Amino acid sequence: VTVFGHSNISARLDSLTIDSYGYRRNSKALGMIWEQTTLPKRATDREIDVLYSPVAYCPLVPTPFPCAITIHDVSSLSGHSAGWYNRFERIMLPQMASRADLIFTVSEFSKSKICSKLNIPESKVQVVYNGVNELFFSEDTPTTNLNLPGSYFLYVGALSTRKNISGLLEAFRILHEDY
Repeated sequence: VTVFGHSNISARLDSLTIDSYGYRRNSKALGMIWEQTTLPKRATDREIDVLYSPVAYCPLVPTPFPCAITIHDVSSLSGHSAGWYNRFERIMLPQMASRADLIFTVSEFSKSKICSKLNIPESKVQVVYNGVNELFFSEDTPTTNLNLPGSYFLYVGALSTRKNISGLLEAFRILHEDY
């Protein structure tokens, strides 16, 4: 297994080969350029079998190896994100999805959106649900008293418009009134 990316990932993946040739600065913009220019050549030189990208990007140029990507959602195409990255993704995501040989996603809902919004055949998209480490189910997991109130509502996620936080708060209000 060869991992391609910036050298700062080597500390977390010390048992794997890290190829960061030409990836000089840890920058999202420079990383995207690197993925389209240097990565295809490095991967070809290493004669890899498959290039898997856990994000929705793969080389747009033809490669001698198949490319598999993960697309978590297509929210950027629905106007739920902002900034230069959103504009970039609105242009590039359809191209990446079309170029990829296989697309992984996290739910049937995301698969349906990917297929309909990007005009991708269902056969090209595979659902692989998010996993949970068995550690979280261990009986040996230590317990800590967090001194939480008797009733509370926990949300874990980004504070983003696309997460519909206002709908979540409204649901909490209704639950609080009714129960």
